[in-house]
Amino acid sequence: MNDGRVLIIVDAFDQMTEEDRKHVASLLKGDAHEQIDRDDAALCGWLITGRPYALRKYQPEIEELGANRLRLVGLSRQQQDRYFQDYEVDPYFQQRQTKPLDWVCVARKDIDEDLAIPFHLREIRRLIEEDIGRAEGVRRISSTGELHGMVARALLQRAVKHYANEAVPPNARRPDDKHEQLDLLLRVCGLLAFQMMLEEKYNASVDNHEDVSAVRSFLERARARFLSGERSSGAESAVESTRESWRWAEWMLEKIEFSHRGDIDSFSHQCRSFRDRKTMEWYAALYLMKYATTDELRQKIAGAGDRCAADFAFDREWLSNCWRQAIDMPRDLVKGRVAIQSLGVLFQRPDPNRTDQARPCELMWRAWERWLEPPNRTRDAQSALSKPLPGADDLIAKFREEFRTLCAANDELALSLQFAAARDRPDTKLGNKTQDGQYRLIPPNAASTTFQGERPSPVIISAFWLRKFVVTNAEYRLFDLHFESVNKVGDFDQPDRPVVGVDWYAAVMFCRWLGAAYCLPTEAQWEAACRANETAAQETEFWFGGESQLANHAWWSKNAEGRTHSLAESVQARGHENPWGLYDMHGNVWEWCQDWYGEYSQAAGQNNPQGAENGSDRVSRGGSWNASVGFCRSASRNGGYPSYRYSRLGFRIALSSSGPVRVSGASSEGPVGREAQPRPERP
Repeated sequence: MNDGRVLIIVDAFDQMTEEDRKHVASLLKGDAHEQIDRDDAALCGWLITGRPYALRKYQPEIEELGANRLRLVGLSRQQQDRYFQDYEVDPYFQQRQTKPLDWVCVARKDIDEDLAIPFHLREIRRLIEEDIGRAEGVRRISSTGELHGMVARALLQRAVKHYANEAVPPNARRPDDKHEQLDLLLRVCGLLAFQMMLEEKYNASVDNHEDVSAVRSFLERARARFLSGERSSGAESAVESTRESWRWAEWMLEKIEFSHRGDIDSFSHQCRSFRDRKTMEWYAALYLMKYATTDELRQKIAGAGDRCAADFAFDREWLSNCWRQAIDMPRDLVKGRVAIQSLGVLFQRPDPNRTDQARPCELMWRAWERWLEPPNRTRDAQSALSKPLPGADDLIAKFREEFRTLCAANDELALSLQFAAARDRPDTKLGNKTQDGQYRLIPPNAASTTFQGERPSPVIISAFWLRKFVVTNAEYRLFDLHFESVNKVGDFDQPDRPVVGVDWYAAVMFCRWLGAAYCLPTEAQWEAACRANETAAQETEFWFGGESQLANHAWWSKNAEGRTHSLAESVQARGHENPWGLYDMHGNVWEWCQDWYGEYSQAAGQNNPQGAENGSDRVSRGGSWNASVGFCRSASRNGGYPSYRYSRLGFRIALSSSGPVRVSGASSEGPVGREAQPRPERP
C-alpha cells in the first residue's frame, strides 16, 4: 500500500443502494471505523464507475482525493470498421467494392455519432448476418431514425423473449401477444421521453438529486398521461386494465436496464434516464408519430403537467432534433392519422403576440416532401413510400386556408399576391392577355439556355407566369409575421423593400401557402424571363445590351448605396422594367430558383428542364445590390445551401398552367452558402 500499488475498484456505483453509497463515501472521507482510514485511502488508487446521476451527489468527497473525472468515448470510425473486417472478404461486399458499414449505412457521415455506440454496431452486424444470403441482398439504413428504430425494436424484442415465462408482479398484466408487448414497451418509452421533453428535461434524465420525490412525481404525471384516454371514456374496467399494463411495462423496463441495457440508461426509483438526449428525442418523436392523442398535442392533460406539444412548435430545443426525427421516422413505425395531427403542429400559424416565433420552414418542407406530397407518388402509385399519409390533403387545405381568408377579407397585400384570373390554378384560356394583376405572361419557346458552367444550349420553355417584382417584407409578413426577429440579417426590414434573410425552404413554403400552382421559377424559366425574347443570335450580357448601360437598368454595387430598393424606387428610376414588364431581373437581390445547383444535360431541345436531380446547393440568379457586373449578367449562376440566409437573397413567384414544378432529390447540406465566381459569357 505504501508503494501505491493498491487499486480499489468500486464498480456500478449507480446500482448500489443509498446505504452502500454512503458507506463508500465514508471510506473516502476517513470517517468510518473500518479497516481503512483516511490516510490509507489517500495511499490507494480509486476507480469508481457509474452513471453521472449517481456520482453527482458524492462528487465533493470523490474530488477531495484529487480524482480525475473521465468519460467513456464512442468507437472511432477505424474501430467501427474493424468490428466488421471479417465481412470485408465476403463476395457480397467485394463485388460492390465497399466496406460493410459503408454499404449498409447509406448516409454514414450523418449517423457517425450513433455508429460509435457498440450495441448499435451489434445490431447492424446481426442485420448483415440475417441478410447476407438473401436474394434481395443486405438491407440498408438511410437515416438516424431507421437506425434507432431497428435498435430499439431489437432490444425490446430480446427482452420480451427472455422474460416470456417469468412470473409478473401482482396487479400487473402482460399482453397476450408478443407484438402487443413490443408495442406497449415502445409506447411507454415514447411517453416517458415525451413527458421529459414537455418538462424540458433536455439532459434526458429525471433524478432525486435535488428533490427526493422528483422521480415519483414524474412517474405520476407520466402515468396520468398514459391513463388519460381510458379515463375520458368513463369505463373504470378499462382504466384498471390500462393501469395493469403500465405496471407490467415498468417491471419489464427495470429488467431491461439491469440485464440488457441499450437505450434505457436507468429505470430505478432514484432515476429515470435514457442513454443520451438524441435517444430521448427519438422516442419522443416516435410517440408523436404513433401514439399521441389530439388532446396531448393541443391541450394539457389533467395530472400530467400544464404543457402540450403545440407549445413547442416554434421551440428551438424541439426543432433542433425531436421534430426532425419525427419527420424521418420509418414508415412502419408511423400511424397515419396520429402523424398528420402531430405534423399539423408544425404548420400552425405563429402567435402574432410572440415576437420569438417564426415558422419552421425547413421542417415544414421536409414533412411536406415525405408525408404530404411525396414527389414520386405519381411515378410509383403502388409504393407505400410514395403515398401521402391519410389526412394529408386536409392538412394542406387548412394550411392554405390562411391565405384564402386574407383574400376573402380584401386584404390589399394578399390580393396583390393572388393571381387574379383564378384562385389556385391559372386559366390557360386567357388568349392574348399578357398581364394579370402583378403577374406577367412569359410566352412559350422563349430563349433560354441550360448550363454546364455557363455554356448555353437551346431549350424549349412552355408558357408560364412570373410576378413582376420580388416578394416584399410586408407581403412575406402575412405568412410569417416575426421572421426577422429570429432570422435577422441587418437593417433591411422596410415594408416595401424586397424580403431578404429567407432561405430556400421559406421561399418554397411561402409559394405553397399561396396555392397549388404557385412556385419558384426553374433556372431555365428565370433566364428566359430575364432575357425577354432574345434569340441565340442576338444574345447579350443583359436584356438591354452591354455592361456600360447597367447603371440605368439595375441596382448594383456602384449605385445601390449599400441597400435594397423598393418597387416604387425602381419604377421612379425608369429603365428597370424589361420588355415583358418584369422589374429588377438584374441586381437588387439574388432570387432563389427551384433547381439544384449542378450540371445540366447538354442535349439541345430539352423540354422544360428542371436541373440536376440532386445536390447540396440550390440555384439563385440575377445579382444583388452589392454585386459586381459579372454577377448581374443574365447567364451568371449562384449556388448556396438551401438553409442559407443573407441580406442579398430574396425570391419572386412563378405560376405554371401545368402546376408547380417539383424538383426532388437528396440534399447534403453544410453550414454556409457561397457565391459562384463570375464566368465569361461563353467559355
